[in-house]
Amino acid sequence: MSAFFYIIVSLLFTNIVLAVIFFTAYFSMGRERHTLIWAFTFVVAACQWLVNIFKPSDFNTYWMIACTLSVGTILFGTWGHLVRTNSRFSKTSLLMSGLAIIAITYYFTVIDLHRGLSTSLYIYHTVFYLFLCGYVLLKHRDKPRAAEIGAAIAYILFAISQGIAATYALMQGAEWNAEYFDVYRMINFVSLPTGYIGMSLFIVFVLASDMSEKMRVQSITDSLTTCLNRRGFFQLAQDKLLSLLKKEMHVCLVYWDIDKFKAINDNFGHSAGDMVLQRATEVIKQNIKESDLIGRLGGEEFVILLGRADVDDARLVAERLRTALENTAFEYNDQEIDVTASFGVVELKGEEALIEAAIDRADKALYQAKESGRNKVVQLAM
Repeated sequence: MSAFFYIIVSLLFTNIVLAVIFFTAYFSMGRERHTLIWAFTFVVAACQWLVNIFKPSDFNTYWMIACTLSVGTILFGTWGHLVRTNSRFSKTSLLMSGLAIIAITYYFTVIDLHRGLSTSLYIYHTVFYLFLCGYVLLKHRDKPRAAEIGAAIAYILFAISQGIAATYALMQGAEWNAEYFDVYRMINFVSLPTGYIGMSLFIVFVLASDMSEKMRVQSITDSLTTCLNRRGFFQLAQDKLLSLLKKEMHVCLVYWDIDKFKAINDNFGHSAGDMVLQRATEVIKQNIKESDLIGRLGGEEFVILLGRADVDDARLVAERLRTALENTAFEYNDQEIDVTASFGVVELKGEEALIEAAIDRADKALYQAKESGRNKVVQLAM
């Protein structure tokens, strides 16, 4: 038996192990859809190498089955990346490109034999989607994580090696050429084990980094309102403040809480209180920018860090929020609950401004709003 046979056997078992790993990851790491897709990617790849070991007697039948499974492998793998990154790339385009390349390969294999095209076209198809996966990994967020950069590099290097192999296959021309075919086969089978293992390991790292990021987000998120919790707000606010000031934005910190919240809990129950907090924060989020930072400091107390290009707009945000809450209907078990909020606002200036000092100052403004009758906005200077 040739060395290539042992390479194919090793690829078969490698893909079986990888399929088991990804199925395990799917059931133990949140049952993410893309993880399941990648598990099936390795199942299809294992079938491809199984066909290479137990070849049908008719070459054309063998070649078309092997090419179809190879195309299926790259399409499943790409689909997983598109699902993970919520890419706008059409899933229908994946399917149509796969069907087209299989049909063209069939034409040059069975109908009008052209050995170079029959051998190379499906590999070029694979090269395109390997580059696409690398691009998606790098471009779907502003700052890709280290695992995503590593995975992208692995995909791109594998794409280059496969592109070289496909080019030698194409250079055969219409008739089989032993010299070019041997070079194609050597490059192809030498790069395949490294490519599979390298890409799959980095994808495992990507899954691990996704899980780590989810845990980080959970640790800084308030579970009831989905705002930042106290720890999360303090962790992110100072950097956000400095970033806004460097952009010469007018920055305000808004400290607010629900008026007479204890009475709501006492009169309607704590479930009603939870509903009020959830609904109130929804209203607030609908009336601020997605880039604004909102955190729950505890109980019914919240804080917002916002930046606006216009100083009057920045100062008037709190009044708009107060009005929005006042005009929102709150109902619990067919009972209407009167909900208002008081707001304390401070404007932050200078890169030496500190979030802790701003919160202390805004808390004093909030206290004045409460003392003057509630459902008011009080602004103080830093």
